[in-house]
Amino acid sequence: QGTWIKIPGRAEAECTPPAQFHEDLDALPLMNYDHWARWIDPEDRTLRVVIGRGCPNACTYCSNHALRRTQSGRYVRFRSPGNIRSEIGILLKRFPDLKSINLEIETIGASVPWALKLCDTLAEINAALETPIAFRSNLAVASHLVQAEEKLHALLGAFRRANLRTLDVGLESGSARI
Repeated sequence: QGTWIKIPGRAEAECTPPAQFHEDLDALPLMNYDHWARWIDPEDRTLRVVIGRGCPNACTYCSNHALRRTQSGRYVRFRSPGNIRSEIGILLKRFPDLKSINLEIETIGASVPWALKLCDTLAEINAALETPIAFRSNLAVASHLVQAEEKLHALLGAFRRANLRTLDVGLESGSARI
C-alpha cells in the first residue's frame, strides 16, 4: 500500500490504496549517511536529524491539515529520545567535529512532555562533549503554548539547557481570511 508505480509507455502511474501513517518511528532504520555524504559540506558540519512527523495545529499558512486527511492512522508522531540519541551518537563517531544539528520536525512544541524529555537527553549528550552541539528546530507559536505561561517557560528553559540555539518560528495570524 502507498506505492505509485510508473509503467513505461503509460501516461498515468499505477497507484495502490494509501498506506496508514507509520506510527512507530523508532522501528524505521536510522539514516544511512553514506548515501548522503556527497551532499554534506565538509566545512559546514551542520547535519539534520528527523525527530518527528506531523503537526497538531491547523495554521492557515500550512498544509499539514490537508496532509493529515490523506492517510489513516496517527498523524503526529515522535521518535523516542533514546532513538534520537543513538543517531546523534552515530553522527558524532562519523563527524567528530560536528558543530550543529537541525532537529527536523514540524513543531518541537507539538508535545511539551516529549520535548522536555528530548531536551534532557540533548543536554546529557552535550554534557559529555568538549564542545557542545548547537541545535536548531521549528516551533509553531500556538495558543496551547502562549496561554500556558508556565508550560512555555518550562519549554524555553529546557531549550536553553539543551543548547537549542535557534528556533524557526511560524506565527499564526488567527484569521482564516489571511
